[in-house]
Amino acid sequence: MDDTESSRAQLLDDTLAQRDGLMRPYDPDELRSAQVFDQLEEAWWVLDGRGALIDMNAAAARLLGAPHDALINTLFMDRLDEADALALRETCSRAYQTRQGENGLLLRVRRDDGELRRIEASLSLLTRADGSVIGFGLFARDITRIAAENEERDARLADLEALELIRAQFIRVITHDLRNPLTLAIGYVDFLAETIQYQMNDDQRAYLDQIRRAHRRIQEISADGSTLAQTYASKRPPANRVLLDLLVRKAMIDFRPLTSESDKRLTFESVLPAHEVVVMGEESVLYRAIANLVSNAIKFTPPNGRITLRLVAHDDHAAFSVEDTGYGIPLEHHGRLFTAFTRIATPGAPPAAGTGMGLYIVKRIVEWHQGRVWFTSTPGAGSTFGFDIPISAAPG
Repeated sequence: MDDTESSRAQLLDDTLAQRDGLMRPYDPDELRSAQVFDQLEEAWWVLDGRGALIDMNAAAARLLGAPHDALINTLFMDRLDEADALALRETCSRAYQTRQGENGLLLRVRRDDGELRRIEASLSLLTRADGSVIGFGLFARDITRIAAENEERDARLADLEALELIRAQFIRVITHDLRNPLTLAIGYVDFLAETIQYQMNDDQRAYLDQIRRAHRRIQEISADGSTLAQTYASKRPPANRVLLDLLVRKAMIDFRPLTSESDKRLTFESVLPAHEVVVMGEESVLYRAIANLVSNAIKFTPPNGRITLRLVAHDDHAAFSVEDTGYGIPLEHHGRLFTAFTRIATPGAPPAAGTGMGLYIVKRIVEWHQGRVWFTSTPGAGSTFGFDIPISAAPG
């Protein structure tokens, strides 16, 4: 304690001692019926103007670890560290001046055996009917266990936050470092294919196709990792002006070749408003959410099926959805759809491939944009997956 604090403490002690001289002698029968008083689970101490204990209940004596009679006339302030003792002195002084108590005092009290207990206390000025002062009442509950649990929880949360930061940085580094060598490798593959395309047999062409497909798959995984890292790294929602209708039109162009392949031949259509739909967001990330939903619909819609992309602008939000006539999802799997690493086997559908992160990433993206994801699905009849994101903050 520095000189200033010592002076403050001494002044408070002197003031409280003077006020103690104005207090009439304390009679325990004035405040309590001993039977009720001692049955309280909370601690109850009565302090005089010097901060000495002049009465207490059984719970208060147990908390201090000593018999009632041995504690009477001992200084309660001596059981506190300097900062807590000063805070209690100041609280007593204010209570005397204002005749009002205070709640929420957090103090560390030393027992007779040296153990520190944490208490949450309320202090009140005790007076008689004629207005004369009896002393100060300190009503407290032991929060030692709760405080320890809270500290342990806070420490775990801090560790988790640190691990989360490391994980996000790791994902960002891995995805970035993967992208460049993969782009270089596929460039050489394409160059090789163009150079010797007329010298290759069917098996060799099939091998090159497998390389291209593997490269696309790794690109998708890298893009997923990059998207996740972006959503985890930023605590604030993105605030760029994005034309959501243009992203849906882009998806129609990008995915039409896949829907037209000979083993699919899907009807691929869209229902879009005639006007612009403006939202605040991150364009590349929002497109990733749209693309993941469209890609899933193509994977799980049988040949000659139909996929419809819809975009509707409401007063305060935009609603995008992908409706398919696919295999549908059994009810027992609905609760797991948007969790990470979930791959669900659907009767009649091809085996689920990929990492099982597609819908989880959609959910992360949409929630980052302060929106929500939703779906409906009927086994054998198809599914509709969509999301709503706010447009009210978007400039016109």
